[in-house]
Amino acid sequence: MKVGWIALMACVLVGGLAGMVYSHVGPDIYIPQVDPARITIDGLGTEWEDPTFYPQEYMITPDDLGGNVTGGDLPPADDWYGILYLGWSAPPDNMLYGYSRVTDDILNDEAARNGDAWRDDTIEIIVDADHSGGNYREGWALHAETAQQFCIRMTQVPLPIPIEGAQDEDKTQWHIWARPEAKWVTKPEYMYAALDHPETRENCTYAWEWKMALWDEVGASPEESKRHINKLGDCIGLVIQWDDSDAELDKRDDQPGTQGPEGNESWTTADHLNDAYFVENPLLPPAVEASSWGVVKASFK
Repeated sequence: MKVGWIALMACVLVGGLAGMVYSHVGPDIYIPQVDPARITIDGLGTEWEDPTFYPQEYMITPDDLGGNVTGGDLPPADDWYGILYLGWSAPPDNMLYGYSRVTDDILNDEAARNGDAWRDDTIEIIVDADHSGGNYREGWALHAETAQQFCIRMTQVPLPIPIEGAQDEDKTQWHIWARPEAKWVTKPEYMYAALDHPETRENCTYAWEWKMALWDEVGASPEESKRHINKLGDCIGLVIQWDDSDAELDKRDDQPGTQGPEGNESWTTADHLNDAYFVENPLLPPAVEASSWGVVKASFK
């Protein structure tokens, strides 16, 4: 992923990087705005790979990752290779979108429960939308108040997905690692995912596609929570990491991630997340008023 410093400066001048209070871990992530009307959550990724919809320079490859979260080198490409697309939408849609496609020598997807999904081939999404940092798990009643850790499994069983989301956590394809009172955030109006599941489990290709609401505060209900309002210039805390399990079942061999080995504590503390910036998409109309964008451009002279 190659982006210029102008994109970052636009974030600074337009959004002020509100809420940026802690040091991030790993490389910066730049997320362009997308048109939700052109996205179908089906796991196929057709729109993401269309250069008229998504500027391909924002695609994330293993070369853009922070490294192997659990230590050591990233797995070689003939073992695991993943690409990632991310996009944000403004209100009223107000979602974070993603698509990731992986080629893998061995797919494991048979963990008995979602709590053990990290031992399978899965994708994890950790978000600190208001960029407040700090420990979000130990000592918190819900384990989701200030940041949230989600997982989408690469499994076809059981289907269809229960409409209540992850209230019955072991009968869903996606879930939040948190107390049951916080699982409402995975209901379809707040999070929805689809898979492209392979026909074989050796030397295969598979993909996840999802959209999700972001939260500055999560309580035991929507009324007790504060939804994040997406806007150009936002800087959020974000981690995307993939669990790679090979020949031995229920054993994670590698964990490629945006934050890399220095972010191995991201499952408890948001201080170990990447900085992710919401930037303009050059394929869309400007996300700010012309007068405001004029001020931004003038500052580059």
